[in-house]
Amino acid sequence: MRTIWIFLILLTSLLPIGIGQTEALQQVAGPIVVKLKPGETKTVQWGLVSDKENDVTVVELKADGNGAEFLSFPKTLSIDPGQLIFVDITVTIPKNASNVELNPTISATKFDQSGGAIRLNIQMKKTLSIIISSQSETKPDLKEDLVTKLPEETKMEPKSGGCLIATATFGSDLAPQVQLLRETRDNIVLRTQSGTAFMVAFNNFYYSFAPTVADWERQNPIFKEAVKIVITPMISTLSILNYVDIDSESKMVGYGVGVISLNIGMYLIAPAIVILRLKQYKK
Repeated sequence: MRTIWIFLILLTSLLPIGIGQTEALQQVAGPIVVKLKPGETKTVQWGLVSDKENDVTVVELKADGNGAEFLSFPKTLSIDPGQLIFVDITVTIPKNASNVELNPTISATKFDQSGGAIRLNIQMKKTLSIIISSQSETKPDLKEDLVTKLPEETKMEPKSGGCLIATATFGSDLAPQVQLLRETRDNIVLRTQSGTAFMVAFNNFYYSFAPTVADWERQNPIFKEAVKIVITPMISTLSILNYVDIDSESKMVGYGVGVISLNIGMYLIAPAIVILRLKQYKK
């Protein structure tokens, strides 16, 4: 019995040393698919986030699997506390490559430097789908194709600042929340025709009031904090799109309707139910 107690005391004294000093390393979810012909070179991005509160996170990157020899990327990265950073991964296919699909895996490892008795190394992995085809594809880029087909009066010039309200709320265009919104818009929503059509309609509505709201936030810190409280749940629901595989128009419409319905429930239905219950309680 005495031996058991000594073992438990030692175990509880060691756990905080190893686990308490280890923070999480996270990645931006979603598939990375690269389609190119022999002799071509393309660059894709992989998002990594550090959950450390104070120190810089240093990670080591390496690639394994079939096709890893075609990848080039930085071997080490330094990520500031809470920063979302995008790693450039360059895919270079030799001219004599045959038509094939390769699936190399790139990993980012954060080695535990705490010096504790228990060390936890955190590793994120992402598998790339590299499709090599000698047949030229004439599929136009959806964003460019839509702009060329829109009537002149409906074309919109790019607005400076992009996500104006989110940028003003979180203080920087490089804030993780703003990067998440931009990543979701560019890499998921705008990859489908239905998503692109939705963004055109949404931008017409959004930019009619966003500059004014952003100016109010810069002038009034209290209003800025109120906006942050309001939009944070919405940003969390949009991040759902990064964890699903959207490879068709029907999936984009389905997940889009689901996210919109979730926001309607949070911002309209739930408050209405609370108000009705309070009125009934007062009676």
